[in-house]
Amino acid sequence: MAANGLYDTLQSMLEAPAFQYDAKRPDLLKAFRRTIKDAPLPAPLSAKLDAMHQSFPSGTTPRCRSSANNEDLVGFTGAGLYDSYTHRADEGHIGTSIKQVWASLWNLRALNERDFYRIDHMTAAMGVLVHPNFDDELVNGVALTRNIYYPDFEGYFINAQIGENLVTNPDGAEIAEEVLVLQTINENSPYPYETIYVRRSSLVPDGGTVLSHIDLMTLVSLLQRIQGHFQQRYDRADDPSFAMDVEFKVDSNRQLTIKQARPWLR
Repeated sequence: MAANGLYDTLQSMLEAPAFQYDAKRPDLLKAFRRTIKDAPLPAPLSAKLDAMHQSFPSGTTPRCRSSANNEDLVGFTGAGLYDSYTHRADEGHIGTSIKQVWASLWNLRALNERDFYRIDHMTAAMGVLVHPNFDDELVNGVALTRNIYYPDFEGYFINAQIGENLVTNPDGAEIAEEVLVLQTINENSPYPYETIYVRRSSLVPDGGTVLSHIDLMTLVSLLQRIQGHFQQRYDRADDPSFAMDVEFKVDSNRQLTIKQARPWLR
């Protein structure tokens, strides 16, 4: 943005009389996104991105995930406003996909949401998390390292769905699995946790589950580690309200992988 003078272009667009009319905004924003995608990357940045891309194991397809600085704010989540892209082998330099993520900061819905919440557009910026893409995944989901129903008991709230069907913003009428895993109060139980299914997935047979019991217990073990680590990092060890918002996958080899973890802001 700075190297190509795009902040000046942005400021001019935001102040243009035509931009004040809702009917004009989609076309103006589309043109600005195209300008971002067409702008050349500074050579040093291009070289660093290429080195990062080449560091992935051969045959790995990178996923470029949006992570804006105006998401997960107190009173404003921004979930689903921005776009992520998978970079395929025939697309050349990875900067092509990363610029698409950057450009998504200027989607119509995103801009209108920031307007509504009085967020200064000129302070908005987009980061990108790049990790191996998971094709043919068996499960995707999100988890909260807190018992939202019974805060006095250790617990974890987990949403999961079959395959690549979205949990947070489903394309259709699909319903995700919601399960609460909480510390047992039964002293005679051989298991440290009890599971309560708040809601079953609409994509599995009646009585079935998205996550197997083994996957669920593996996930809980990882959530415990994540919670403990970040409580220390954020100096919140004595704060019972602190929790982490975690995204996970179960790939085609039944390997459970943590994709992202960030503090939960209510």
